[in-house]
Parts: sequence; C-alpha cells; structure tokens
Amino acid sequence: MSWSRGSYLDIRQYKRNKPCAVGILLHLDIISAILPDVIEAVRRMEKEDVREPDKKAIPVVVHA
Repeated sequence: MSWSRGSYLDIRQYKRNKPCAVGILLHLDIISAILPDVIEAVRRMEKEDVREPDKKAIPVVVHA
C-alpha cells in the first residue's frame, strides 16, 4: 500500500525514549477489518488473566 502518514498505526517498543524495531505497523484498512475481532479477543483475555497486578506491564502510550 502506498505510504501515507495518517493511514498507519505504528505500535512498537521504545528504549531510552527511542523507537526500536520490535513492533508492528498496521494500515488503516487492516485495522478497520480486524478491530472487532481484536476487541473481542482482548476482552476474553482480560477475563482469563490470573496474574497479580504487580506482574503486569505498565505501557506508556506516545502520540505523535
């Protein structure tokens, strides 16, 4: 798909406030198609998650 800054969602890890290669770049068309399934899967995962709160990652969202 041709490049367009507003059409991609960049989800990746940052180290020392710099993006690294670990992650995924999703086009809007793909996200729109899979979003309902992703939401359903996340809700199911939350119900089945038995980890203690101190064992869960604390992500930080960076909006660019």
